[in-house]
Amino acid sequence: MFGRIPTVKGLVVATGLGASGLTMGPYVGKLTADIVLKKDMDVDVEAYSPLRYQKDE
Repeated sequence: MFGRIPTVKGLVVATGLGASGLTMGPYVGKLTADIVLKKDMDVDVEAYSPLRYQKDE
């Protein structure tokens, strides 16, 4: 998962790659940097949002 945590100003996380970290890490790092720099994304990263684990109340 990677993306912004809107309840904490400026916090962006990227974690949970497990064994695929060696191959996916550089690309996830680039996408995370794009989020931090507020660049246009070339892919839809919503499926990887940390907020997908948030419970609805």
